Parts: sequence; structure tokens; C-alpha cells
Amino acid sequence: MGDTCRAFRGDLPRNAGFFQLLPLYCSFLAQCKEIFLPLQRQTLIYFNMKKVLLLLSLFLMGITASAQESVLSYSEIIQSEGMSALDLYKNARNWMARTYGSSKEVIEYDQVGEEITGNGIIPFTVNNMTWSFTSGRIRYVVNMKFRDGRYKVTVENFQHESMDLKFPKTKSAGLLYKAVNEAEIDGWTKGPFEKKSFRRLYKEVYKRAMPLCEAEAKKIFEGLKSFSETKKEEDDW
Repeated sequence: MGDTCRAFRGDLPRNAGFFQLLPLYCSFLAQCKEIFLPLQRQTLIYFNMKKVLLLLSLFLMGITASAQESVLSYSEIIQSEGMSALDLYKNARNWMARTYGSSKEVIEYDQVGEEITGNGIIPFTVNNMTWSFTSGRIRYVVNMKFRDGRYKVTVENFQHESMDLKFPKTKSAGLLYKAVNEAEIDGWTKGPFEKKSFRRLYKEVYKRAMPLCEAEAKKIFEGLKSFSETKKEEDDW
């Protein structure tokens, strides 16, 4: 291609005719094709890979969202007119300190006036001799987000932990879902759910844990409402 370019720069006479330049022109186009065609292919491959990665990302996001929707959780928006987000935040911290004994030990995320995330525990006792080894606790997360006049409370991420002295991990059901039906649980045939023995254990824990989780969430919602109303009356003395 260098010889062809030199010819165009002036190696030919200025009065060279069209038919003299035509072979050089054709040679020049052929060499350009050899150079740019591989680049074009690389560019197409690059953009095709980007499309594949984008589709894969969307697919994985869909799976994650579906799994999150299936996990057991309770949520409620509590109205409290006339109170700022900061006032509601302070009330919530006060309520957590009184409810759990110490807000510092419970709270794991604290954004002043905006959001609080803490941990709680539900005692789990099974009197049935066959399944007594599943006795232990259910951990959960309570999250509160504040706005002027209202705040959203979510109780989620319920996880069963056995207190069995020998094999606590294998006797624990782990994360609890909204439904025990095999077809409704994401990943029912994956991980520990592949074992029939674990599926049976999960069902036994689930039917005993569900009422406890629901009652705990209800107690949190009602406790926060009652505390906010009482605190407001105390402040209006």
C-alpha cells in the first residue's frame, strides 16, 4: 500500500491520464479492503458481545427480582401528620431502645432523619420430640424509611437457626419464603432443597415459623403506631 500512496503523492507525471491511474486506484481500494475488513469484523464482534452481555444482565436482574419477591416480608406505611421526618426518626430510635433493650446493639445502619435498619430475634421452640432439634431462633431485619408525615416500615429477611449442639447448620431451615409450595419457592431444586430430607425439615419449620413471623411484624407495626401517638401526646403537654 505504501507504493500506491507514493504514486498518488507525485511519482507519476502530472499529465498522467485516467487509464494510467486506474490500475493504481484499483490496487489502492483492494489494499484498503484488506486493512479495514478485519477491523469491521472486530467491531461487529464487539457490539454483538455488548448485546449478549446486556441481555444476560437483564436476565440475571429478572431472576434476582423474582427471588426477592418470593422472600417472606411484611411492610406498612404509617401516617403521622404534623411530624417531620427527623421527629419520626427520633421516635423510632427511642422505640427501638425501649423494645430491644439497646438501640446501639440492634441498629446496623443509621442515616439521621432518613433511614434505620436493625436486627431482631424471635425465639423458636418446638415441643414435638421428632422435630425438637429445630428449636432455636428466627432472625429478622426491620427497616424504616422516613418522610415528613409518614414512614415506611418493612420486616424481612427471616432466617431460621437451629440451636442444636452437634449439627446446627444442617438442622436450620435458613431463609424463609412466602410460600412452602414447591412450585412457588425459587430455587426449590437447588442448593439444600435438592435433598428430600431438607425439604421435609423446611416444611416442618415453615408451618411453625409463619405464625410467629406474622405476629412479630404485626407487633412491630402496632407498637410503632402506639408509641408515636403516645409520644405526640406527651410532647403536646
